[in-house]
Amino acid sequence: MAYRGREIRRMAGLLQARLPELELETLEDPRNARGKRWKLSTLLRTALVGMMAGCTSLSQVEMLTQQMSRSMRRRLGIAGRVADTTLRDLLCRLQVYPARCGRKPCAFG
Repeated sequence: MAYRGREIRRMAGLLQARLPELELETLEDPRNARGKRWKLSTLLRTALVGMMAGCTSLSQVEMLTQQMSRSMRRRLGIAGRVADTTLRDLLCRLQVYPARCGRKPCAFG
């Protein structure tokens, strides 16, 4: 599905306004401190943006971050191209419960 510029800007504005509500910065980072290049919140934001854009694989998310304009990346808080292996490594290590429920009361148990 091809989006027009206006629809893309509207979706980016929605994401920019609502992503801070997720409080991704409060999640515990499961990675070792050594060798970190990306902040946890940036990687999770990238995965969410990819899902909302209709990406069906992490390699598509990588291509999306590579093809985004500089202004769009700045607006969404994504510094540059995020490698699919970086996302995979993080998503495999991430604890599900805190990512799903955060610090707020959760209906999922």
